[in-house]
Amino acid sequence: MTVSENVADLAGVRVALEAAQSEPDFDAEAFFESYVRIWRKKERPEMRRTSAATDVHAPAKLRTNVILSNFTEFHEAFNVQRTDNMYRAPEERVVIW
Repeated sequence: MTVSENVADLAGVRVALEAAQSEPDFDAEAFFESYVRIWRKKERPEMRRTSAATDVHAPAKLRTNVILSNFTEFHEAFNVQRTDNMYRAPEERVVIW
């Protein structure tokens, strides 16, 4: 149910990242932290169940953690290692464009 929005999130972060990288004061950590802050929220279990059944968007935690784990720049900025929960092997990372 969320596939098209997941693709949109991947593409949107890629485009925003490329634009941000063109700035002389680009800071990868600040960029990714800002993205995560946008999706920070707290929900009751009832709302999570309703959203899972009706919303075409993935839950906020997945919109951040799964999306960002596909970016080499994220892995480099935070020195993500194979033993870290957000590590995704390069050959498993989804790349849009």
